[in-house]
Amino acid sequence: MVQYIFTPWRNRSELLQIRREFYPEHFSSSSSPSQQQQQSLSKQKAVARVSVWMHRGSCPHLVDSTALLTAAILSDELFSSPSGRREEEGEYYYAVSAHGYAIRAAYSAAFSRFVTGLLDSHQEKARKMSMYEVAKAVNLPATFVELRHQATHEMLPSVSKLRRAAKEALGWIWEFYWRGLKEEEEDIEVLGDGVKMDGEKEKGKEEEQYQEGSVEERCRETVKRYLAEEGAGLRKKMLRAAILGSYTTGMLLGVLTEIEETASDGKILRRAAGFAQEISEGTEGDTGMKMEVEMETKEVEAVKEDDKMEVEVEETRVEVTKVLKSLKTGPSWVLYEEREWVPKPIGVV
Repeated sequence: MVQYIFTPWRNRSELLQIRREFYPEHFSSSSSPSQQQQQSLSKQKAVARVSVWMHRGSCPHLVDSTALLTAAILSDELFSSPSGRREEEGEYYYAVSAHGYAIRAAYSAAFSRFVTGLLDSHQEKARKMSMYEVAKAVNLPATFVELRHQATHEMLPSVSKLRRAAKEALGWIWEFYWRGLKEEEEDIEVLGDGVKMDGEKEKGKEEEQYQEGSVEERCRETVKRYLAEEGAGLRKKMLRAAILGSYTTGMLLGVLTEIEETASDGKILRRAAGFAQEISEGTEGDTGMKMEVEMETKEVEAVKEDDKMEVEVEETRVEVTKVLKSLKTGPSWVLYEEREWVPKPIGVV
């Protein structure tokens, strides 16, 4: 059964292009004024593109958070630059108070949305966890949770504190999400209707064989990372979506069979077998997760039965207590009836 993954971007190259526009420092070492101006313009275009993606739906939370934090930084930089000033009658007028409050609100909204959305997506359904516990599970700094609480429930933090936090948040998102996106391979150039020139046929065949080997190797490494991932958080869901959307069913089944034959860890072996069964049958969800859910359901039902028995025992104990209490407080004699009582008319002896 074919599984479709809907994304707001048309292809992978569009997503990678957005990454380069949001994080130019990771792809270019130039820092000239003209280059910085070009990078700022590219970031504005990236923010606008992500805004379109949000209207399409299925946009990852961390992509949306990257755009919101970048938009807040760009707005701050725009007013701080000379072009953001307003000149009138030879004097400069700065809306310092209004600008400062607006920028603090923009930073706070973007940062709070980033932290809240991220931690809510990692909450367990079985029990409610505190934000600090979830943050520790995803390696999110505790200072992020504290700043989010301050921005939401207390006086807005200072601009300098929010600026630093926004840059740190973008750095964390890069390490957690953007950095793991692999560059797609360059397409083989073809002529006309896709027929290679005679002199390039052998070279093209070697390139195809090399690409097939590298793709299978990447598939193997990605599947191993997915099987080794604990829990059912956002990272594991992203790995699963990337695996099902990037590799063919035959390649995945071959890789999983190889892992089953060579795995020494029983947990990895069970997960590989379950994943292979899901792919071959075209079912969704994690078989291991289903088994765990079924076991938890049985445990909950057993607990409910125990609770029901305890309630019945308690009700019986209360009734017995009432009877004993009535015997103690009632009369010490009872009416003895030798035979069944038959009513008689009044006046008849």
